[in-house]
Amino acid sequence: MDTADWTHDGATVALQGVFDPRQDSGLDGRARPLQPEFTLLSEDDAGIAIGDTLAIGGFTYDVTGVYPDQMGSTRLELRVRRD
Repeated sequence: MDTADWTHDGATVALQGVFDPRQDSGLDGRARPLQPEFTLLSEDDAGIAIGDTLAIGGFTYDVTGVYPDQMGSTRLELRVRRD
């Protein structure tokens, strides 16, 4: 399990889930970022919305997609924030 700090309306909440940085190695061996994702239980998503931020492993990500499934999980698509 991974921990993400979710910031919404000025409050920060620690979430448990699975972070997938979704990197691919090209022929030259360099990692190329794809669409990172964070998956958590839908009952824990507490209203996460596009535009919210997650801090994971020292990086801050903007939530760009929220996709609950019918099995009780929610997949969040993320983009690295470049401030």
